[in-house]
Formats: sequence, structure tokens, C-alpha cells
Amino acid sequence: MKIKILYIIYNIFMYFLQPILFLNFLFRILKNNMYLKNWKERYGFLKFSIFKKCILIHCVSLGEVKAIIPLIKIIQKKYKYIPILLTSTTLTGLNQIKKEFSESLYYAYFPYDLLIIIKKFLKKINLRLVIIVEKEIWPNFIKELHLRKIPIIIANARLSDKSFKRYKKIKFFIKNILNYINIIASQSIDDSNRFLALGLKKEKLKTIGNVKFDINYSCIVKKKQNYINFNNNHKRLVWIAASTHPGEEKIILKLHLNLLKKFPNLILILAPRHPERFKKVSQMIKNFKFNCINYTNKNSISESTHVILYDDIGRLECFYKISDIAFIGGSFFNYGGHNPLEAAINKLPILMGPFFKNFHDINIKLKQNNALIIVENYEIFIMWMQILLFNKSLRIAYGLRALKVFYKYQGATKNLFYLIKDFLDKK
Repeated sequence: MKIKILYIIYNIFMYFLQPILFLNFLFRILKNNMYLKNWKERYGFLKFSIFKKCILIHCVSLGEVKAIIPLIKIIQKKYKYIPILLTSTTLTGLNQIKKEFSESLYYAYFPYDLLIIIKKFLKKINLRLVIIVEKEIWPNFIKELHLRKIPIIIANARLSDKSFKRYKKIKFFIKNILNYINIIASQSIDDSNRFLALGLKKEKLKTIGNVKFDINYSCIVKKKQNYINFNNNHKRLVWIAASTHPGEEKIILKLHLNLLKKFPNLILILAPRHPERFKKVSQMIKNFKFNCINYTNKNSISESTHVILYDDIGRLECFYKISDIAFIGGSFFNYGGHNPLEAAINKLPILMGPFFKNFHDINIKLKQNNALIIVENYEIFIMWMQILLFNKSLRIAYGLRALKVFYKYQGATKNLFYLIKDFLDKK
């Protein structure tokens, strides 16, 4: 009875939340009209039906899409007859799906977790298995799958200490939802212990490692993009500030201005996390009076160029390849941080602010192996930048340690595939 009441409260909350979500959606449209496309999918109106038993794989955003690509390619190779529907809740996530898979699978926005919407969504697809990447726990969706006897796997599952404390307050409700899930494949022992503490049955839990170590970070660069190879041509030192958020760009630009006094040949590649902020960051760079070129304008590097604004998505790894030092954004303020492994695979010394809960396990592994530098404030940030820019051998040492960590922890994708194989073999 108590569980039923909690579901009723949850559904009332979700209905009252809709006007806020709709206003947020309108705000996003004003910034980028691409959000208008396929918006009905959030309300369960799919443009297609899938009659053959399929796999639904849900990824929150860009990072989760990239992380699950190796698994999808294994499934497509070994189970060509099984259709795949890949969903995301963000525009960047959907754009990455289109770029990577084109017409080889179905894709759509993931619907809001309202019972009427979820039922409408599930009527359009014939499900064999659902894989949810990382920690998207949607009560109505998961319960409805359980009632329909559709197996559910949480892949690459993580549960931060903050989320654990929040869920613990409603443990009775969360325990019920978690045990509707067939398998939770967690990233680390710490994550596993938190799931167990919330009441997950031990037999449902597998600790497999982090699939993000298995991402293919290769990049194909066209020769006509001549400034991609500028580092060899101009002998410039380059640092990249990747996936930055509001507040971070001003600090980075101020830092770059000061670094140029000692390193006049230095170039900054600035890559804001969200496309809708490109114009604002571009204006910010102009306010600092830097000589800047935009990636999308295809301008050539000149001797006076000191900032490149990366105003695109999906090719950031190409710029790691030509950098000497990497700062990973979303970490200087409490945004949760972003994935440092693209920098690690390119043998770069990695700097990050103190906030990295979204990639806690990866960053702890890097830190334990002396392959990550935490810069807690501006003074420490500029001190470490100067040390690294002066000392090439130190840059190389940090980069090689980061690469070693990357290779050491690979293999989680194969572990995950063997977990789901039994569900795929069932006719």
C-alpha cells in the first residue's frame, strides 16, 4: 500500500513538473531552433513503429552515447537481425547518434516519465531488452517494463555519494524500483556497495568496470583543414580548455592573457560544452582583445593567432591530438566535470578543477597513478600551467602515465556484452 501511495505522489509531481519542463524547452528553442525537430517524441509520439523484437538503449547525452558505441557495434555485428532503438534526452546526444550510425538503427528522444506517455511510447515498439546507460532511474518506465516482463539492464551504472544520500531518504521506494531491474552492471566496487546499501539484491549486481575506457577516440582529419596540423608548421605550444561551462571561460581567458607574457607563442583552443553558448563565448574572447579564429570559419592560423574557438561538436578529439596540455571543463565550478580520457589517449598532462563527481572513478584512477593535476583555484592553475609549459619532459611523463591508466582499465564492454548475451539469444 505504501509503495502505491509513493507512485501516486511521484506521478502527481511529474504532472506538476510539466509546465516547468515546457518553459525550459521554449527557452532552448530561442537559443537553438533545432530543438523544435522531433520534440513530439518527448511525449511518446514516435514517427515509426518497430514490430520485430528490438533492443532499446537509452543514453542521457553525448558522453553516454559515445561510451556505448563499442557495445552497439558488437551487437550489430553478432546479431544483425535484431533492430536497435537508441534514445537520448539531449540534442547533442541525438546528433552524435545520427553522425555515428546514420540509418543503421532507429533513434528518438526518450519520453517523459509520465505513465500515459510511457504506455503510448511502448505501444509503438516490440521490446526484447532495455539497456539504460549509467543511472537513469525512471520509476514509471521501469515498472511498466517489469509488468510486461521485458528485461532491464543498467549498464556502466554509477551512483555518486550525493545521489546515494538523496536516494537513501526514500530507500523503501528506490529499493522497490531497483529490484525490478534484472542486472545492474556497475563501474566500481564503491558504486556496487552503494546500490547494495539501497536494498538491491546481491544476485542482480555485477561489477564490470567502466566502458568509457573502451571508447574509440580515433579521429580522421581532412587535409584541407590545414590548421589542424599548424603545431608542426608554426612550432606553437598549445593548450586546450575542453567542455567549459559558464564562469570558466573568463578564468581561462584571464589565465591565457597572463601566460602570453611569458609564452608569447602559446595558443589556446577554447571549446565550450554547449553549442548555444558559442556566440556568447566568442564575444567574451573579443572583449579580451585576443586575435581569435573560429573552427567553423576554416581560417588559417597566423603568427598573431592566440585563440581558436572550437564552435562545433563531435570532432574535439582532433584538437586533443595537436595540444600539449589539457584542462577539462565543468570542474572549476560545481558542474560535475567531464570525461578526461580523450586527453589521456593523446598522452596529454591533464588539469582539472576540484569538482569531478560525474567521472569520479576515472579521475580517482588517474590521480592515484599521478596522471591528473587538481587545480583548486586560479593561483594553483597558473602555477601548474607555467611549470608544464616550461618543462617538456614533465608534460611527457604526465601524458604517458595517463595513457597507461587508459589501457590498464579497458575491457568493461566485453564484460557487459557477455552479461546481455543470454537475453539476446532468447527467441
